[in-house]
Amino acid sequence: MAEVFTRSDFRILRGVLLLLVVLAPVLGIGVPLLSWTGGDALQWEAEVRTTDVDRALPPGLVRSAEDVTLRWDGRARFELADASSSEWLLALLPLGVGSIAASAVALILLRLVKRTRRGDPFTAGSVTALRAIGVILVAAGVVVPLLTGFADHELVGRALADDQAFGATFQFSFVWFGVAMLLFALAEAFRTGERLTRDVEGLV
Repeated sequence: MAEVFTRSDFRILRGVLLLLVVLAPVLGIGVPLLSWTGGDALQWEAEVRTTDVDRALPPGLVRSAEDVTLRWDGRARFELADASSSEWLLALLPLGVGSIAASAVALILLRLVKRTRRGDPFTAGSVTALRAIGVILVAAGVVVPLLTGFADHELVGRALADDQAFGATFQFSFVWFGVAMLLFALAEAFRTGERLTRDVEGLV
C-alpha cells in the first residue's frame, strides 16, 4: 500500500511551515519597521461610518487633513506623510500581534507534523499542541480586531478634517472561533487516542 503521507510531502509541508514561521514576523513587523525608520509615509485603510447614520461616508463628505493623501472607494485609504511614533505604533500593533500568532501556530504545527511523521501522533504533546493552537486563534481573533478598530479610530481621526463626524467599526470574524472549537474537539479525540495507546501498550 502506498504511503498517504510520503517523505516528499513531509518535506514540502515542513518547508511551507518553516517559511511561514520566518515570513510572518518579517512581513508583519520587519517591513513596516523599515518603512517607519526609512521615513516613508504611513499607509492605512479603514471602513469609516458616520456617527449619526449607519452607512459608509460618501466621497463628497470626506475632506482630508493637510498632510494626508486620501483615496475613497467605500473604504478610506490614506497616507500620513508625517506620522508620529505613536501613530506608527498604533498601525504596527495589530500587524505585529497577528504575525506573531501566525508564526507561533506554524511552529506548533511543524512540531506536530514531525511527531506525526515519526508515527507517534497520539501523545500528550499532540493534545497540548492542538489546544495551544486553539487558544492562540481565540486570543488573536479577539485582540487583533480590537487593536485594528482602535487604530482605525485614531488614524482616521488624524486623517480626516477635525470637523468631520465619523466612527470606525470593530469587525470580528467568527471563522477563527469556529476553527478553534474544531481544534479543541480534535484535541479531545487525540487525548482519547493517547489514552487507548497507553492502555494497549500496558497489555503488551
